[in-house]
Amino acid sequence: GSCEIPIAAHATLNAGKLVLKGLVASVDGSEIITEDDSSSISDAIELGERVGRRMLARGADRIIQQALHQTT
Repeated sequence: GSCEIPIAAHATLNAGKLVLKGLVASVDGSEIITEDDSSSISDAIELGERVGRRMLARGADRIIQQALHQTT
């Protein structure tokens, strides 16, 4: 990505569970993909990978590629 592409992740602890929210959006905001999930703290890496795979399956990679072509 770049600093001009809206990509975000936010993690919190809630009742002993790690909650992760991810977001990828088009530069103009017309398309937004979000995913969230939770796991135990010991499974944090797998949680991040799982949320990332879900976002990619829904088109996050396409949004990022389009944004890279718009910002270069």
